Amino acid sequence: MSGIPSPFFPKRGVRQCFIHCLIQDILLEGLTAHNAALG
Repeated sequence: MSGIPSPFFPKRGVRQCFIHCLIQDILLEGLTAHNAALG
């Protein structure tokens, strides 16, 4: 897989995107829990 260049997953951006998506998920879950707690 290392020989095939992937336009969707450049080697530099994979980690950043993964972390960004992870943070977004955590924030979203936190927001929903917060809203549920409020009412």
